Amino acid sequence: KFTDNQPNLLIIADDLNLPLHLSLDHVEAALFGSAPPYLEDGYFNSSRFENIGGLGIFGSSSSGAGGLEYEFIIYPNPHALPATRLPQSLLDKFDKTCTYSVKGTDPRRPAPVL
Repeated sequence: KFTDNQPNLLIIADDLNLPLHLSLDHVEAALFGSAPPYLEDGYFNSSRFENIGGLGIFGSSSSGAGGLEYEFIIYPNPHALPATRLPQSLLDKFDKTCTYSVKGTDPRRPAPVL
C-alpha cells in the first residue's frame, strides 16, 4: 500500500499496556533482529519492505504537574528504494538514536501561581 515513487514513513501511535516507545528493544528486534534467536529476520534486514522509508514510533506520557511528554523515534530503513528513503533533512533533525522529545503543558489546566 506504500508507493514506490515517494518517501514513505509508517507511524505507530499505540495504546498498548507497555507502550512501544518504552520498549524500544522489542521494536529494534522486530526491525533489525536476525533469525535465530527470532523466528525470522527483522523487517528492515532485507528489501522485503523496500517501499517503506522508515518507521516512526510516537508516544506520550504524563510528566506530572499537568505536563505531557511526547517522544517520536524514527528508524530509517537501510534497504528502502532510493525514491522511498526518508529525506536526509528529516533525519538530520534527530540525534544518533533518532529520538526527539518535547514537553508541553495541558492547556486545560491553569498555570501554577508562584
